[in-house]
Amino acid sequence: MTRRLMSERDLDNLLGLIAETMTQALDAERATIFLIDADRRELWSTIALGSDEIRVPIGVGIAGTVAETGATINIPDAYADERFNEEIDRRSGFHTRSLLTFPMRSRAEGAPILGVFQAINKRGGPFTTDDEEMGAALASSAAVAVENAQLLAEQRRLWQSLLETLAVTIDARDQQTAGHTQRVARYAQIIGREFGLSRTELERLRAAGLLHDYGKIAVPDGVLMKPGKLSDREFDYMREHAEKTAEFLSYISFPRDMRDVPLMAAQHHERMDGRGYPKGVPGSDILVGARIVAAADIFDALTAPRYYKPPYTLKKTLEIMTEMTGDQLDPVVMKALRKALPELTRTLKELKGTWPETTVTTALAERDEHRAARVTFRLRFWGTRGSIATPGASTLRYGGNTACVELRGPEGELVVFDAGTGLRELGQHLLLNGDGPLRVHLLISHLHWDHIQGLPFFRPAFDPRNKLTIYGPAQKKQPLRRLLGIGMDDPFFPVDLDAMPAGVKIKELGKSSFKLGSLRVKSARLFHPSPCIGYRVEARGRAIAYVTDTEDAHRDGQPNPVLALARGADILIHDAQYVDADRKPGWGHTTMESAVEVAVRAGVRELVLYHHDPERSDDALDEIERRAVKVVGERRGTLRVRVAREGMELEV
Repeated sequence: MTRRLMSERDLDNLLGLIAETMTQALDAERATIFLIDADRRELWSTIALGSDEIRVPIGVGIAGTVAETGATINIPDAYADERFNEEIDRRSGFHTRSLLTFPMRSRAEGAPILGVFQAINKRGGPFTTDDEEMGAALASSAAVAVENAQLLAEQRRLWQSLLETLAVTIDARDQQTAGHTQRVARYAQIIGREFGLSRTELERLRAAGLLHDYGKIAVPDGVLMKPGKLSDREFDYMREHAEKTAEFLSYISFPRDMRDVPLMAAQHHERMDGRGYPKGVPGSDILVGARIVAAADIFDALTAPRYYKPPYTLKKTLEIMTEMTGDQLDPVVMKALRKALPELTRTLKELKGTWPETTVTTALAERDEHRAARVTFRLRFWGTRGSIATPGASTLRYGGNTACVELRGPEGELVVFDAGTGLRELGQHLLLNGDGPLRVHLLISHLHWDHIQGLPFFRPAFDPRNKLTIYGPAQKKQPLRRLLGIGMDDPFFPVDLDAMPAGVKIKELGKSSFKLGSLRVKSARLFHPSPCIGYRVEARGRAIAYVTDTEDAHRDGQPNPVLALARGADILIHDAQYVDADRKPGWGHTTMESAVEVAVRAGVRELVLYHHDPERSDDALDEIERRAVKVVGERRGTLRVRVAREGMELEV
């Protein structure tokens, strides 16, 4: 038994082994092991075979008396001894007949009492003096094993606290990724268990997860916390964090069974196809633990919020990671991840609180204060659909309202692109949050219903303190005012356009350029079955282009007018109602592939795909975004691309 006890280093397992072995040796029905909590002067049961955890003050009761005096107590008839607490039997329903309780301490002179062992109900009669001698001998051996296990447990606690401290220092560098290392470590262990790793391997995995970004302490703050796109040089700085992780961790004396943790942590950006960093090694040379940490890292990056994106759904996360499988991620690891999804999902919900609200609020306030002086444009999408509004369960994430985008200029100018059904939502928002009279500049692309349906329901237009100026394409047969007003004439609407109290002004445009406060607005005709224009808004050397309802096929060899509007724009909001597979020539709309092509040719920084076909569900739009990102990647482009969704806010 002594050899078995000495070979077990895990304290919980050891106590279970002691209880089981000594119960058998003493032929008892039950046993309880108490350890001493010196700080609280209590005994507490780590192992109580057949019972729940128990806490007893030292000096109280039979076990407490043994802990205080060090003397063995043998009670042949529990109910005849006043020290026995009958309430325990009444609560548990168990009947105690006899008790043998002795201290657990080694035979060394002056050795402290580590705990108390209590055997209950010897089969066949009371406990004997032989039982006392055997129990004392066994307890002495057990005490040595417990002391060794406690020392090892303390070492592990110190080691774990070191890991936790290092992880906290990483998270403290950048508040937007607070809690990231803890989450990666948890996710990695979940995947690792499904993968079939041993307990020791899982401990290594957790350590690598906690430390995988440690090299970021060497990345300059201006690069690590930059809210926008990194330059090539800045990205090189960021890439160096993997190699720095290996370098810094090499100074730590890792336990023998943890010595591959630095390499495991440093390899999490390597790829299966050998195109990763820092070493560019092929998949066969990447540690299994590093492959798991890589998957956990990407899983958290996609499912957690960032300043630049909301948390992705599990469905979208898996779609993106599936696309990475084979080239970047290990297929076997991804198989384990999918099997572990139920536990990952539960853990994801649990860990949402690791992005503390106070941290988020403080970080966002600091970020906003830092950005305020240099933000030129703020955009918010109120409607993203084309043709007809599509409310419903399948369009909740991207929204069902038709075209409407709010733009705020550097001097507070309020510009609105199009008056689809999203305009009503914007109007409600302005009334609830507006400060004083509003001056609204409404830039309409054309007069199809989906771009003007919200106008009669724009509540600020019914307040005489506000001013509304509507800009739109000059028409061939009738004035713009007349055509806009038809939809509000009797019998279609009870209040006509001219009766709106806000004093509506109408301005017709073609290829134009004009000022709105600090903004320069340019317009140009687009290829569409009816008169339609696109817009470019400039200020402080920045530019936003709004191009919806335009045909991607160039007419009669004419140059595409979108190229001029979008040239060098920071953001291009572009019609992408179709994809190449379902394009309808002559209907006046563009495909996603053509929108990407135009954006790349025009040198646009960010493309927002817009005017979603009413048939597109949220899942279909997820797929279009994924494919668009892939198209950009195939071109080796640096263009950022995303699909417009209601409520999305962007800054330039």
